Amino acid sequence: MTETPKHKADDHLLAIDRLRVWFPIRRGIFSRVSGYVRAVDDVSLRITPGETLGLVGESGCGKTTLGRALVGLEPVHTGRIRFEDRDMAGLHGRERRRLSPRLQMIFQDPAASLNPRMTVRDIVTEGLLAHDMIKRRESDSEARRLLAEVGLDKNILNRYPHEFSGGQRQRICIARALSMRPRLIVCDEAVSALDVSVQAQVLNLLMDLRERHGQAYLFISHDLSVVRHIAQRVAIMYMGRLAEYGPVDTVMNRPRHPYTSMLLSSILVPLQPRRERIVPAGDVPSPAAPPAGCRFHPRCPFALPDCRRIEPEPEPVAGDPTAGRRCACLRRNELADDLI
Repeated sequence: MTETPKHKADDHLLAIDRLRVWFPIRRGIFSRVSGYVRAVDDVSLRITPGETLGLVGESGCGKTTLGRALVGLEPVHTGRIRFEDRDMAGLHGRERRRLSPRLQMIFQDPAASLNPRMTVRDIVTEGLLAHDMIKRRESDSEARRLLAEVGLDKNILNRYPHEFSGGQRQRICIARALSMRPRLIVCDEAVSALDVSVQAQVLNLLMDLRERHGQAYLFISHDLSVVRHIAQRVAIMYMGRLAEYGPVDTVMNRPRHPYTSMLLSSILVPLQPRRERIVPAGDVPSPAAPPAGCRFHPRCPFALPDCRRIEPEPEPVAGDPTAGRRCACLRRNELADDLI
């Protein structure tokens, strides 16, 4: 794994503060709001230039919603998103459009995210032409350059998405995102729909492009093994909130949150003894009616009575010299040996 880039403490490309993305629940003939689905609830994160931050959690934890909110595809309930030191919530119309090339997204399903009626040339150059970044007569040469960057044959310009394999379609999606010369790319389960061998190719491509161009990634995934391979830092989400985050090796080698350890215990590592499984009790509660206190406490084998009434914030771990390590657990300073 590559080393974490060195940056000043205040050198943040993206700063998320107390972000909430809630969806209203409407009932009755007048569609009155009777409650909210708290998909993302009070999340704060930082990403520095050239860094890859892995965002991990079970399906439904809110990680995809957070990524979509960053690029403006979901409305923000409260909180602040600052990108390149500009408040995204305060940008509208022309100002937001001017900033959008710098922040791109690669979606989970490449087949669904590519227009089946557009050729490869049109797909990878559409944004460039819309933002007047190239002239139309330059579209062929620019499309060939982008395809070469992602390892595709430059002679496929006139072909359509259905003519390619899943890995090739995902490379076209990556070329489209790179075309805008972004500083941050949100990768939403970018390899989960691909075969294992193709996953490795796409991951290595993303890492190579990061080295060449210095992009930062928010890499959303449910697969901790993939995140460990590509990311420098990792954030673990549960029911819309952060459970734990910090340097990827530190979090995965010495987890301090029972939920993190539960996720790690589900990974099969070849030729190594399997970590003892931590099997949580019951099912994931509804995000429309989260439990009081710690949201993991109904399923946690280490829960205390206080966990039922106190909702912990991500706090530093005592005796941990790692900068930026945080854990949202009342027992974060005493469970380390029990969770390994």
